[in-house]
Formats: sequence, C-alpha cells, structure tokens
Amino acid sequence: MRSLALFILLFTAQAQAKIIARVLDVGGNSFVFDSRGQSKQLRFGSKIYDMSEVMVDDSSYLTVLDQSDNVHHFSGGSYAKFYNNLLEIKNGYVWTSAKKPALINTINSVISYSSGQFITSVNSSSLKTQVLSLTASPRLASSLEPNLSISVPAGHFSFIDQSYEKGLPRRPTRVGLNSYKNIKGLFANVKGLENTKFEKTLFSNGASSASRKIASVSPRPVEVTPSRKKGKVIFLKTAKRGPASVKKESAMDYYKSVLPKPKKKVVKKPKKVKIKYYGFDFSKKTKRTIKNTKVVIQPVKKKQSVKRVPASAHTRGIINEINSAFEKSLNNKVINNKRHSDEVNQLIDELKSFKKDYSKHY
Repeated sequence: MRSLALFILLFTAQAQAKIIARVLDVGGNSFVFDSRGQSKQLRFGSKIYDMSEVMVDDSSYLTVLDQSDNVHHFSGGSYAKFYNNLLEIKNGYVWTSAKKPALINTINSVISYSSGQFITSVNSSSLKTQVLSLTASPRLASSLEPNLSISVPAGHFSFIDQSYEKGLPRRPTRVGLNSYKNIKGLFANVKGLENTKFEKTLFSNGASSASRKIASVSPRPVEVTPSRKKGKVIFLKTAKRGPASVKKESAMDYYKSVLPKPKKKVVKKPKKVKIKYYGFDFSKKTKRTIKNTKVVIQPVKKKQSVKRVPASAHTRGIINEINSAFEKSLNNKVINNKRHSDEVNQLIDELKSFKKDYSKHY
C-alpha cells in the first residue's frame, strides 16, 4: 500500500508539473535533469518541465522553444535552468530570438527583453556576464541593483564584472567585426543560423555610397544632343590687343617712359700740357718734294771676307790677362805684407837647420 501511495504521489506531482519548453533541434549529446534529480537524454520533441536543468556537451548544440514562443540556441558547454517565464543561464553562450517579453537571469545580472536577437555569455569561473545585441535592445542590470539598468542598442555590447565598478553594468560599446565573427563561430553547426548575415545591419550604419559635393554648387543638367556627324575643330583668330594706355608704342617703350632715366656720368677732360724740347729747333719746317726724282740702281759691291776666330779663343786671352794681373798684384801684396819680420824669419831658418843637424838621415 505504501509503495502504491508513493507511486500515485509521484505521478500526480509529475502531472501537476508544467511544461516549460520543447526541443526543436539537437546535435550531439544533451541531457535534462528534472526536479527529482532524474536525468534523461534530450531528443527532437523532448519536453522540458518547470525547474529542470539542461546540460549541453562541449561538442554539441541544442535549440529550445519556450512557452512564450522565444527560441534559445545553446552552444557547446552551456548549462541552464528553466523556470516559468524565466531562463537562468549558469554557464556558456545562448543565442536568443525573442518574440514576447521575458527575463534571463545569470549569476550576477538580470536581462529583460521584448523582441529581437541577442547573445548572452556567462563565465562562472570569473563571475562575468556579457550581452551582445544584434537586432534587439535588451536591458542589463546587476542582481544587487535591478533598478539601475541600461539599454544595449543593436551592434553594441556590455558586461557586468564583479571587479569592475562594483558590479554595475558598463556603458555600451560598439562591437568589432572580429569579435562578432568569433562569437558567431560558436553557433556554426546550429540550423537556422548558418545564413544569418547581421554584418550589413551592424557595420554598414545604413549609409549609402553617395559621392560628396560642395553644398554651394548645385548640379546643372547637361543636355546631350545625339549627332552622328564627326565634329570639327574651328580656330578663331582674334585681333591683337594691347594695354589701353599704350597706343602705337611697344610695351618696352611704355616701361621706359615710366621708369626714371639713369643719370649720365660727366667725365672732365684733362688740361693740355705743353712739352718743351731743348737742343732741338722745330721752328724751321722742311718740306720734302718727291717730284722730278730719279731712281738710280747701283751695282752691289762684294764684301771682303773676314777671318772669323772662335769666341772661346778670344775669351781665353782676356782670362789670361786678368790672371797675370791678379798674380802680379798678389805677389806684391805677399812681399809687402809678411807674416813675420826678417829677423824672426832668419831665426826660424836657423832653427830648421839646427834641427836637421840632429836628424838621423841627414
């Protein structure tokens, strides 16, 4: 009886449990844990009850449709818990495509949304929550201060970190293309997200590639008349025109008249100096008359041959005469200018003779 009563109680409890979501697609291994702690592998069409936890394998993915017709795509390594009109993400990345208002709760934040698409990432080890808005405008707030929420516009992201500004959400920042591609790569195997192209809405800013022009200049319509004949080049000859101030003069004459004239240097002529000649008489002027003159041709006389002597012989004779005169004067000076007197020279001679007497070979 007791076992029967326990079975009836569990059956009624399960019957009273509300179905929160259903599985639309699954790849790999994903499991659900109900409120009683029993686990079950999820398949296409599996039911997820209230207060059930879902775990996705690292190399798997899972797509779930909740009771508000909002679709949640779980990447590999995600871990979440389902409540009535509430999804609690404990770890991993979740891509949400919303149609009706609902809430997402994390370890340190509360996210409220109404429609659009956004990605929520939770890192349980560092206690960090990040929201990347694609086409929605979710509101992010701290779990400690749920009233202080900020809106994350499309193409921006924000996060809550316990080590940053006391756990308050950061001001939304524009997302980069590389960061978006890295996050999108986590959902590469999810069906329905292969061909999504949010790059145009996120990074184009809706600007058309129009050429810029000066605002003060308005474009004029150009009339084009179709013509089949070839055009000709016509050269127009114009009359030569000069300045109005110059009539028949050249430009150089005009400038000469305007410019100041250069001053001429005055060079004084030197005075004439009379030259006087002494010893010459220039008073009588002789006039030469060439009239009645006869030209007489005289025979040329032969010059007598003169014997020529070499120049060296003539110079030798001069040198010999100079040397003989020099020797005579030198001898005279030597005789007159003696070094010693005659007595001293005589004494020297006697001493020399005396020395020779005592010489061995004398």
